[in-house]
Amino acid sequence: MSEPFSLDGKVALVTGGSGRLGGAAARALAAAGARVVVAGRSNEALTAVVDELGRDRAAALQVDLADEGAIAKLFDEVERREGRLSILVNNAGIASEAPLDSLTAEQMHDVFAVNVVAATLCAQRAAPLLSASGGGKIVNVGSIYGTVAPDPNLYEGSDAMVRASPPYVASKGALVSLTRDLAVRLAPWNIQVNMVSPGGIEADQPAEFRRRYAARTPSGRMGTPADVAAAVVFLASPASDYVTGQNLHVDGGFTAW
Repeated sequence: MSEPFSLDGKVALVTGGSGRLGGAAARALAAAGARVVVAGRSNEALTAVVDELGRDRAAALQVDLADEGAIAKLFDEVERREGRLSILVNNAGIASEAPLDSLTAEQMHDVFAVNVVAATLCAQRAAPLLSASGGGKIVNVGSIYGTVAPDPNLYEGSDAMVRASPPYVASKGALVSLTRDLAVRLAPWNIQVNMVSPGGIEADQPAEFRRRYAARTPSGRMGTPADVAAAVVFLASPASDYVTGQNLHVDGGFTAW
């Protein structure tokens, strides 16, 4: 394995590819040599990513992942345009403000439709294309809240923030189990399935929240999109060929204690 992290000649599909984490993953995959297809709901945002990476390195496909038929069309279009698929990054996800005392079944369904059902259907559609390429990689993007419960003390004085809700936490926990199941089912096709679970990613949170989160984390800081993207590249590359069914926490040690 002379270049274990090289993705030269690979085609990667990143769902939610214009968001903070999805865009970072797309950039990192392209930097490693892959041609990247970014998929999501906002054509304008997707086009901005493609313009940044260059049309020789990237393409955009608009899709609503809550629509089963649209998912099928997405993979048909990837096959038609690119002729192959080597990597699927199931990054698309949604969160909603849904406190337990006012939670509705509709809110649960809406979050699971994207965070779990769409990820499953994307893996289903990707598997034959990956197999036809001789094998490939599926990287699911989850959250530390698929493993641990949110600490309410972090949010004191930050009432305007959207907090991790029961639907979100449950969906990310389901994604951990789905990753293990797919890893076993797809192993005979030489497809490795793993998961990246980021901790808190610094954005526009209130300063007090960022301070508390950093103090709660052994590494002393919140994460960055680049931290997560580096892990995605590892799990998408030949360097991880003997790694499957794993959930890699990219959290600065947050879940270590």
